[in-house]
Amino acid sequence: MFFENWESNIVYRKGDIITFKRYDASYVCVMCHVSDSTNFPVNYCVDGVDNIYSYWIEIDKDFINYLSEVRKDEYEQNDSGFDQKLSQKRKRKRLQKIEDEIQTYKKNKCESGDISDLKDRLLTLDLDICTKSMLLDKYYNTKKLSGSEYAKAMNWLSIATSLPYGKIKNTGVTKEDSPEKIKAFLQNIKAKLDENICGLTDAKREILEYVARKITNPEGKGCVLALCGVPGVGKTKLLKSLSSALDLPLFQINCGGLNDVAVLTGHSETYVGAKPGKIVESLQTSECMNCIFYFDEVDKISEQKSRELYGVLTHLFDEEQNDKFQDNFLSNISINLSKCMFVVSFNDLEKVDDIVSDRMKIIYINTPTLDDKIQICQEKMLPEILKSMNFSNNYTFEFSRELIAHVVQQNSNEDHGMRSVKKAFEKIINSLNYDILVDNVKVKIETSDTGTTFIITKKYVDDILPISDQNESYMHMYI
Repeated sequence: MFFENWESNIVYRKGDIITFKRYDASYVCVMCHVSDSTNFPVNYCVDGVDNIYSYWIEIDKDFINYLSEVRKDEYEQNDSGFDQKLSQKRKRKRLQKIEDEIQTYKKNKCESGDISDLKDRLLTLDLDICTKSMLLDKYYNTKKLSGSEYAKAMNWLSIATSLPYGKIKNTGVTKEDSPEKIKAFLQNIKAKLDENICGLTDAKREILEYVARKITNPEGKGCVLALCGVPGVGKTKLLKSLSSALDLPLFQINCGGLNDVAVLTGHSETYVGAKPGKIVESLQTSECMNCIFYFDEVDKISEQKSRELYGVLTHLFDEEQNDKFQDNFLSNISINLSKCMFVVSFNDLEKVDDIVSDRMKIIYINTPTLDDKIQICQEKMLPEILKSMNFSNNYTFEFSRELIAHVVQQNSNEDHGMRSVKKAFEKIINSLNYDILVDNVKVKIETSDTGTTFIITKKYVDDILPISDQNESYMHMYI
């Protein structure tokens, strides 16, 4: 074996490129770090042409034995060095065989469980060979450092190797599944969306169409959905429900008042305290590359840095560019975001940059009517608030439709969404909870064998809530 006396088997050396001669008269061309002669990035040469196939891998005795078992006719060469010409077809076939065998060896190394080492983790990343070479060079250079510089470089490598490159999370069904299973899957998603959100029919339909498209063509690009509507109509809740239904991680990035592009793209590692942007930080915890990114309040981006920020968003949302996203902290590493789902929300389309909005599929969410708000309160909001209070199972609470309409009308003069209405009902129920605990309930109570019913009255509500439409201008006469 030339591993034990590898220097005696050197046929040719130029710089760090070393050609070894095997006992079967074939050649293996190795690019090695001479200072660390047990760790070789292997570069196979065929017919005298360098870099037809390259792969960085740790060479040990087992791997040398593995190379020795490759059939002698893999490379039919004479001692003069790759003189025999092989056809392009045979080259491709043999190179593919080598690649398959290398991948098998790599897989066996991973299955052994020995991937805790940073270098092993680096070698198993689903990245192109050039990026791996750059990372391995950085790894070897880091080993020569000490003190704070060593810690800084190791932190960079740790972040660079922690991203889930190429990992796509299975959403539950594939195109090959039965029509019945696919139908049940889509119906289940729709049911979960309906369970948490009233209305928003068009938005739900667009989301379901996106999911259906990913089933039909899982290799297809992602998409950018834009939800345009007044505050408090359920845009954020809709996305959280979708994330739960698909079992995909959701990362919300609030753009309101955002004035620093580094929040998204990170800082260069040369700066003290540098760190990656929110995109990379999110991917670190996602464990997959098909997560959901939600950019909220895009129309409220700071005008001072709007051009730079919209430039980054354009790059993220453009399906022709987002497969090569680069974070300033992880320079020279292209991150493929093409499988991610991007969702944007805003209140006013006119305040969004035209170049960015052109890359969105805009879904307009209508402002809920009085009847819509009453239905939302009855079916979703009140049950959720009462559940969050964790009342006794023997307690029931009765809100008449007329009372709900009264509360909605009193809290919809300025807020066209549901936030003010929700705050009003939370205040009512919190007050009622206090009254129950101090045994000073001021609402009508009905007791039966099944439990206690609290009937909320208009008088009780008016005592708790201020009258929002009351003319209070006289109160400011002396200010």
